[in-house]
Amino acid sequence: MRLGKALAVLAFAGAAVFTLGAQERPAHIMGIEFQTPKNGMTKKYEEGRKEKAKWHREKKDPRPLLVWETMTGENTGTYIVGQPAVTWKEMDNPPISDDMDQDMWQRTMGEYTASLVTHYYEYQPDLSWPGTDMLPAKFSEVVTFNVHQGKTDTFVADLKKITAAISKAKWGSHYNVYSLSYGGKGNTFVLVVDHPNYADFAEPAKSFNQLLADAMGKDAAVAFMKGLDATIDSTEAQIVKFRPDLSYIPDGMK
Repeated sequence: MRLGKALAVLAFAGAAVFTLGAQERPAHIMGIEFQTPKNGMTKKYEEGRKEKAKWHREKKDPRPLLVWETMTGENTGTYIVGQPAVTWKEMDNPPISDDMDQDMWQRTMGEYTASLVTHYYEYQPDLSWPGTDMLPAKFSEVVTFNVHQGKTDTFVADLKKITAAISKAKWGSHYNVYSLSYGGKGNTFVLVVDHPNYADFAEPAKSFNQLLADAMGKDAAVAFMKGLDATIDSTEAQIVKFRPDLSYIPDGMK
């Protein structure tokens, strides 16, 4: 995927960023688990997910547990499980202890799961244009950028310029950007873009390149994109589907 195409998805709506009220630092760390069911065990895995969601409700867990299903690529069929962004300090005192949560997961889904991989992502507010929806849309487009070593500062500075241009023009809707802190390849950034339906994946009437040309001038926009392309090693895009039937959503968020 060319960078220009990948960045064009900034026209669409991004996943909601959750916070847990007043705190010393804004909530910024999201733990995400990638869980792949064993072959032929998807139905059993989903039944376990529903049972675990019921358990969270019985425990009156104040934090939601959100689940997406991967629809494209090599990880098709993998489930993505995440909770709201928190601070590192809050991770030491979760509403439900890690031991209790792990025990319940093992009893409901452990024997049906082939692999589980955990990543920690840091929310990047200066690179994002978040919406106000409490829950994700039906589909999300997840674009991963792997940045060349030594080019991160340039990449971040360029994304800030793009965010400023999009915000000023009110072009499209909203989006969020995260950087990978632990669990994978360094210098990785993830753009999360939500879509209410498949029709929303279509390109907007005004192209991304035209937006930049209007904001910077044609020649400056071409030079800008050439420089931004040079900071990127590779990009990858996936479509994931939000599964509210497998998620735990507190009553106050519905």
